[in-house]
Amino acid sequence: MLQWRLEAQFDAKIVEDIFEMRLCFEPRASFLAARDGTADDHAAIERHFHQLARAYDEKQPVKASSEAALEFHLAIITASHNGLFVTIGAAVKSALRVSSEMLQRHATRPSEDVALHDAVRTAIIGRQPEAAAAAMARLLEASHARLLPLTTEPKGA
Repeated sequence: MLQWRLEAQFDAKIVEDIFEMRLCFEPRASFLAARDGTADDHAAIERHFHQLARAYDEKQPVKASSEAALEFHLAIITASHNGLFVTIGAAVKSALRVSSEMLQRHATRPSEDVALHDAVRTAIIGRQPEAAAAAMARLLEASHARLLPLTTEPKGA
């Protein structure tokens, strides 16, 4: 249902819904990844961050940077070791993919996007849970602000 709605119309209401939901669990997942993540979890986060940075630096196709961003977020959710977060992440993967592709396609300052992801990565790897949660909240708020102008008005609005 969500995949169909995203493909049919990417409206402001669904963007609001997606980011409200993400703000409810991704900062906490970042906190948990910093606190409880294993060395392997952190290596996966590190790997996906570097794939994202490389995609921007090498001006790779949008698909490469959006997939790297998606995998970065999913690696953090996995590193939280919270089974419900992992289930939610899998359930909204299509929404994350569509929003990530839109963000990457319309990135006006890639270095800012990389810096926001890097702040999350650095805090998680440094085992700074509070800083990781705050950095993820900043990343999501910035992404939301960039994505909202690219949406359509909801039908019936």
